[in-house]
Order: sequence, then structure tokens, then C-alpha cells
Amino acid sequence: MLHRAMDLFKLTAAVSLLLFFLVGAEAKFSESCQCFLLPDCGFDENGIGYKYRQCKGSCAAYSGWVEDSRCGLNFSQRTP
Repeated sequence: MLHRAMDLFKLTAAVSLLLFFLVGAEAKFSESCQCFLLPDCGFDENGIGYKYRQCKGSCAAYSGWVEDSRCGLNFSQRTP
């Protein structure tokens, strides 16, 4: 009986150690979330400026167009 308990303990310790190293390696090598705005502005039919936000890595943010006041208004794009 003591032999089985010791074997079970060794197995549990080995699995725990393996999981510990796997989780540590995942944290070390996984990318964090990085988002940046592309420099070119795009304008909608109302002349409002947008920039494309590019995100990569493990994050809840997503890539897409976001309104950016630094683009200014482009009234030449506006349709009457």
C-alpha cells in the first residue's frame, strides 16, 4: 500500500513539474498585445478621418479603422 502511495506521489510530482515548465515556457515565448496606427488617413463620405489600427499578439483588441482627430476633416471627399 505504501508503495502505491509513493508511486502516486511521484507521478503527481512529475506531472506538476511538467505543467509548471510548460506554463513558464508559454508565458516566456507568447507575444503580448501590440497595436499601432498606420500613418495614412482614410476619409468617409462626411470627410471624417480614420486610421487603420493594426493589432497582433494575444489580446482582446482587434485590427480595424478608428476615428483619429489628427487626420483633420477632408471636405473635398464630402458628397453634396
